[in-house]
Amino acid sequence: MRTQRDRRRRNSKPGVLPLEPRCLMTGEAAVWLGQDGHDFTGLPSAIAPNGIQDIHIELTGLASNRTITKINILPDGGGGWNYGGPPTFYSAVLQRAPGATTADVYVDPQKTETGRNFDFTITYDDSSSASFTLPGGKADTNVWMPGEAATAAWVGQDGQDWTGPGPDVGPDGVPDVHITLAKLFANLPVQSVSIADQSGDSWQSGLNPGGASNAEVFLNTNDSTRADVYFNPTRDLNGQTLTVTVAYTDGQLATSSITAGHTNPTWKMPAPAAVPLTWNTFAAQWAGQDGQNATAPGAVHVAVSGLPAGRTVVAALLNDSTRIDWSYARNGNPQPDPYGQPLAFQPLANDPTRADLDFTPIRDETGSALTLRLILDNGAMLATTFSGAASDPGLVSPGIAATAISAVPGNDLNALANQYGSVHLAAGTYALSAPLVLTHPVTITADAGTTLFFSQAANAPTWTAAIKIEAGHTTLDGFAVRFAGPVRWTNNISYGPAVIGTSDNFDPNPAAPLVGLALTHLDLQSPPASTAWEEAPSLMRLITAQSGLIGGNTLYGGTTEFQSGPWE
Repeated sequence: MRTQRDRRRRNSKPGVLPLEPRCLMTGEAAVWLGQDGHDFTGLPSAIAPNGIQDIHIELTGLASNRTITKINILPDGGGGWNYGGPPTFYSAVLQRAPGATTADVYVDPQKTETGRNFDFTITYDDSSSASFTLPGGKADTNVWMPGEAATAAWVGQDGQDWTGPGPDVGPDGVPDVHITLAKLFANLPVQSVSIADQSGDSWQSGLNPGGASNAEVFLNTNDSTRADVYFNPTRDLNGQTLTVTVAYTDGQLATSSITAGHTNPTWKMPAPAAVPLTWNTFAAQWAGQDGQNATAPGAVHVAVSGLPAGRTVVAALLNDSTRIDWSYARNGNPQPDPYGQPLAFQPLANDPTRADLDFTPIRDETGSALTLRLILDNGAMLATTFSGAASDPGLVSPGIAATAISAVPGNDLNALANQYGSVHLAAGTYALSAPLVLTHPVTITADAGTTLFFSQAANAPTWTAAIKIEAGHTTLDGFAVRFAGPVRWTNNISYGPAVIGTSDNFDPNPAAPLVGLALTHLDLQSPPASTAWEEAPSLMRLITAQSGLIGGNTLYGGTTEFQSGPWE
């Protein structure tokens, strides 16, 4: 039977979901009040609102002469919240007047709740505790606070073209529909935005696993709560109700509706102005890896002639036949490609119509057609093509020293691998309590039955990789890698942690490109998972390396990732 107070609470909160089960116990108990318009917490292990209404739970029967130091809430089926304890789960908020026998607890919903049980443990300041079970009620992860959910507004076709009619990315020459988003939650990244009309057509940004037509989202650089969305109209959308759904990275959704205006799918964007480009008024000649090395050891030298007298080259862009490019800019001028490989351009002191150009090869350019584009100080652009020749990317990284040593279990592998060019491991188990970091080119081979056994002490620093390769021409061959238990990985590693990894975002840039790696006949196994939710580590994370061989390995666990090339 509900008390009069219960009825007043329910009737005064029209947004409260109706189920209010009470824990039928003596002493400490709880009442489920549901989502009744409060938002105190939301982000994992942080006391910060997130726009979603919290679940409100009232505690009763509390010891009036004791202070609550911890509350642990464990629902059936997983998840949980903590107040005052370690940040194992999401944080709970406690509001209690001094000496009161009642208190209010607020938790952010982690899933749609339909009535599972919630086990409570309350700990007081004298270390006494009380435990009970609360039959839960209803809650939803997408019940937003009034006025907090994202809203959309129609702009129409305003002359921008970012998308085409299908899931492929890129423009198609037809001005896109432009809508704006407001009231985005500033502390939650947007994962995707989807738009659907009444006729069944849909558009989506992001991964788009359903194959909807592509949409593009641009966050406002001055206001992270606002964004612009563009999508391609395939017909006149006038009068259609568009449902716009913003999906955040934590799974929350915010949905709003707008009415579309007129759109014209046959309207064409104006043709872009032609770029004035003059061809073949200068020449470039391949000189090869002749030791000039203006960008790095092993750089290719190209001799440039026929430059216009009295003009200065302020930028240059070199492309090979695979569309790899190298970029140069003089004295702070904009780079033609900010993401291009380094390119050196040096006019000759005794003849300014001639210049030396250097670039670091990442493949053999035999038979390749290369294009060199120059931008002059008066804005003119010149271009020419020339033929590539043999180039060895392996020359950009130091070779292996001639020194060698044999190792047995108990030796310090870190010391040996960074002192000798070749290390051979006799069969047995090599215990390592810290990552094996290879700072110099080295070849490590092993007899059959060799295992590197990694363990991490509870107070040890976190790792980014168990074996880290920081130099090219490194070879690892013929041994197994195992772990004594779970590993605590460093947060925010680019491309994630790994059993074997190359230099990452926590390392200084390597002195030379990581080329010519060889990882062969290895038996790799990921460490066991810990009890907390964690990212699975890669077995090999070779993203910062450029080339090498991966072959004959036994792989059990995470992924193997690499880019650039050539890889075998």
